[in-house]
Amino acid sequence: MASWSGRDREQLLEELKAGFLRLKGSVSPIRDGQPHLVPFCETLENVLRVGLKQPGSILRVTRRDYWDWIEVLPTNSVCSTKKNPLLTEAVETVKRSDVLRTPQGRGRCFLRMALMQKLVPIPVEHLLKNPKLLAYWYQKSSIIRHEELAGQLVNILFEVTELDFDLTERASFLDETWIIPEYVNVQLEPCERLGLKLAHMRDRVLVDAVLKGSVAERSQIEAGDIVDELNGVRLFGLKVGQVWIHQ
Repeated sequence: MASWSGRDREQLLEELKAGFLRLKGSVSPIRDGQPHLVPFCETLENVLRVGLKQPGSILRVTRRDYWDWIEVLPTNSVCSTKKNPLLTEAVETVKRSDVLRTPQGRGRCFLRMALMQKLVPIPVEHLLKNPKLLAYWYQKSSIIRHEELAGQLVNILFEVTELDFDLTERASFLDETWIIPEYVNVQLEPCERLGLKLAHMRDRVLVDAVLKGSVAERSQIEAGDIVDELNGVRLFGLKVGQVWIHQ
């Protein structure tokens, strides 16, 4: 369990504020690839993880993450569907995703959506309105359970709503990283063989080599590219031998 001193928590909020100011000084709307976006999101994620309680049972393999409390907010009386339809819809949209596999990925997807819809302070506000729920999810050492620091956090998040974000809805890499790669949709001409040599790394299918004169080369596919989908089939977790079946 990580131990956070008062100064550590203050520094994290200072980093969050500085990250906001850097985004504020950038071109609007803020899009993927903006150099200050990922550091800001990483800092916000760290803030939400400080003091997050983990279950004591050794039977629970999966660690809790901030998404775990965000997804139950719409079922709480303080944050009902009627009171917060946009928040509820954002949560339900993330829950319906068939490309996200982990609480980390879902939490990141929600935060990106919340940035675009100017909802990012709302979950924290509602958690603060429910002391029992707050104490269930967070330790006293957390930023969110510290009255002064929580107030600073909410103020920063409301300032963030002044910014405009235009982020891609592609989410298949958020389980692994905040960095969203450049996506290219390739229309392949009918053929017997694509001319690709594939490799497998960390459950991802990569292009290891492209045969000269092949359909793949003419489609400007290059070695090092990650093949996320092929013929509408997601390739994450498939072995290289299984990929050829879907060609």
